[in-house]
Amino acid sequence: MVKEMRYYIFGMDGKRPAECAKELKERGFSAVVSPPGERAAEEAKEAGLEIWGCIGAFSMREDDPEEWLAEDAFGERRRWFGSGCPNENALWERGLSAIEKWKKWGAKGIFADGARFASPCPGTELFASCFCPRCMELGKKLGYDMNGMRRRVRLYTKMPDLLPPADWLRFREECTCRWFSAFSERVRSVGMIPASFIFTPALSGLVGQTPEAARELQLVAPMLYRRYRPKPGIATLNDEFAALYRLYAGRTDADCAQTIFAHTGVQTKFDNADDIWQNGFEPGIIGSETARAKRMYNAPVAPILQLDDERLDESIRCAKQAGADAIGLFAYSEEGMRHLPDLNETEQ
Repeated sequence: MVKEMRYYIFGMDGKRPAECAKELKERGFSAVVSPPGERAAEEAKEAGLEIWGCIGAFSMREDDPEEWLAEDAFGERRRWFGSGCPNENALWERGLSAIEKWKKWGAKGIFADGARFASPCPGTELFASCFCPRCMELGKKLGYDMNGMRRRVRLYTKMPDLLPPADWLRFREECTCRWFSAFSERVRSVGMIPASFIFTPALSGLVGQTPEAARELQLVAPMLYRRYRPKPGIATLNDEFAALYRLYAGRTDADCAQTIFAHTGVQTKFDNADDIWQNGFEPGIIGSETARAKRMYNAPVAPILQLDDERLDESIRCAKQAGADAIGLFAYSEEGMRHLPDLNETEQ
């Protein structure tokens, strides 16, 4: 299923789609995710590239009702990464309705993006969500003590050396599983492949993207951006781990790095959050997290790496050696393409 994909890229040049599609094919790509328009999709297919769609799971618009927002454990309602509550039915339907467009454009499959709860990077308070009325009601129906869970999550954000409450993580997993199941059923019903961009395995359990939640997906793409410069770096290794370090430093943990290691299995080896963000991780983490995903998920693993990684050739090699079924790059730019290693060469 992914042998034809080999290398894929997120986005392409919509202003000169024919030339861009030809260039991508010549440079070693076999698929484009989320081409910016129907014409770009047609040109990509004409050049012999697969196209894959992408939908936002819980994306909000500026005029959406405040009631659709996620609510943190302290009673504040806010957007996280442009998203609302993961259990808001209106947001579910909006995202899922976009599947038909990609079917019309001839996509082979659909990637879900943002199908999860808020991560540490948007800030401790947003991470400590969601406790809106709809989540409180759903959790109660599922057998959770939601008021007790909220108290434990508040405590977790304040008290040194506490790990994330287990019932909170299970609730996140169960809700994410419900969405992935609905998404996968809808995508398969129109003859396409359900896929998703997911957090790196070390952090995926924090946001609900566990192997159990993702069991109906037919392709998973861990986002392995090891040293991402733009801020905020949602889902990036350096900014997410920096945010965790910041959370635990704020609690005055005796050893923040040890706390992180205790529930992620990753050694940060830095003195503070700014160092983690600035220096990021060595390419080896691409290999170790790819291998971890291969062990965890019951689906082909196609990690997506950052195109502007100054050591991209090493990162690609690490992913390949770890058994990646395909490798993606985020996101298309003319500048990034100028620094792209020869992908055809890496296949030999």
